[in-house]
Amino acid sequence: MQNMNSIQSIRELNKEATRLPIFGDISKASITKESTPFDAIKDKETLSFEEIIEAISHWFFLQFGEAEIIQAYEKFQKWAGRIYYDDYFYHQHVSYFSERFCFESLTNLNIIPFENFIESQIFNETCSPKAQEYFLSLKQRVHSLFQVVRNNKSELITRDLFTSTKYTLPMEAPSYGFEKGSVIQGFLFPCEERLMLSKGIIIHPPQVEKEIRLQIKRITKEQEHPLALLSRLARQHIIYRKQKMRDVLKIYQLDPYPIV
Repeated sequence: MQNMNSIQSIRELNKEATRLPIFGDISKASITKESTPFDAIKDKETLSFEEIIEAISHWFFLQFGEAEIIQAYEKFQKWAGRIYYDDYFYHQHVSYFSERFCFESLTNLNIIPFENFIESQIFNETCSPKAQEYFLSLKQRVHSLFQVVRNNKSELITRDLFTSTKYTLPMEAPSYGFEKGSVIQGFLFPCEERLMLSKGIIIHPPQVEKEIRLQIKRITKEQEHPLALLSRLARQHIIYRKQKMRDVLKIYQLDPYPIV
């Protein structure tokens, strides 16, 4: 059964819509074509992470069209599990998609939109030197599984379960209530000499931390790509969220369903 801290975490992450204009309501495959984010970031010294995602996504849309974005979302739903707009963690799910879409290859074109954007002419013409420096720092992003080692309300200390690297994060929203032993799946992004946890995270409960460690040992031995495990865990997490009364450990021990 899910505890109150975990439920509060999900509510906080989904309190405000994280659907960016470029995606529109992607659950209905509608993309807003009128959005022009480049004026919003032109010559600005400080950018929000949402502005960065929007600029990258809009650049890709202008170059390759909305069909590629929609196909990328369909591919993501096969990878991470299918949810719907009325699911209470929908916005969290779409945030995870927007981050994977921008920073990893989800398109049939086999390109990474972030890398495509920072090599473009409009990047050099639109972004101030300081903003360009921030964009380029995102090359140091980390997509992994992070165990919560300590949460002392002012900072969150995590350990990468693949590399054992420790990361200390400022707790800008302590009400998220990350429990010790929980495993966070998602991205860490550098942000002005500190690390920022993305909104598109998945929080796996402490009861499955040992099972996740066993799975990491297995894929390391079998030389399986870590993204395969992240996919399986994302789909197991959806089952956990939708079937609250089931034994959580059993859910994480079963292969949820094949990727087709």
